[in-house]
Amino acid sequence: MRRPINSNSSWDSWNKNGSLTASSKYRYMTMVKESAVVIIALGEPEPGESPNVKVNLEIFKRVIPAIAKFAGRAVLVVTTRPVEVMSYITWRLSNLPSNRVIGTGTLVDTMRFQCHLGQRLGVANTSVCCMSIGAQGDSSVPVWSSAHVAGIKLRDINPKMGESNDPERWHEVTSLVSEMESKLAGEKGEKGPSCWCLALCTVEIVDAILRNTKVVLPVATHIHSCSHGTDKDVYMSMPCVLGTSGVHQLIWVKVSCSNIWFLYATRV
Repeated sequence: MRRPINSNSSWDSWNKNGSLTASSKYRYMTMVKESAVVIIALGEPEPGESPNVKVNLEIFKRVIPAIAKFAGRAVLVVTTRPVEVMSYITWRLSNLPSNRVIGTGTLVDTMRFQCHLGQRLGVANTSVCCMSIGAQGDSSVPVWSSAHVAGIKLRDINPKMGESNDPERWHEVTSLVSEMESKLAGEKGEKGPSCWCLALCTVEIVDAILRNTKVVLPVATHIHSCSHGTDKDVYMSMPCVLGTSGVHQLIWVKVSCSNIWFLYATRV
């Protein structure tokens, strides 16, 4: 359900089909007028610090309404952590349709899941199809039941794959994925691998919107259903078909009882 990222083609499409503008000044909000996509990357914590939702909320209260005013037709892509929480706040403050407010979500975790599976299986990352859902970081939930290579589900070979009682200890991959964010944060300094990984994911999402590719990617989107363990009004990372209007369609994932419990624990 996830295709390999091609950052060169995405960057080329930006150069040919539009322009890229950045601003950190509130008074320059008119620059986003008529934008197709607005990337919101405000309030990123300093190295070693945890995201501060209260501080981010105050910043978003000043910025988001102005963005919605001048770029009322844009798709807003939130990268600020915690992504699912800040995406929900952005949606509420903007009064835009929920399909046009998304977050980078667990796409980062999906890339890491894909990478570790490829290494252990001895195949190229791009040959592994897998997905992490829920919330970005240590709260992400790898969906082992749908992971496959060349159409062969890994659980058809090892039914306990990813479970705590798996004799082959594939559950160690889950731990590696969930611990990666904090590990990189402790090593990177001002900028580093985690920053670049998030940038590549953001490029992938924006490329899907600008070129209307209808690619399926896990992004933070509005969920209001008990289908995945919550009947709350929340934002959660789920696989979505992405296009010009943002989330074109939400894809429901069949998950195990244990995964439903984890999803309930990570709800916003």
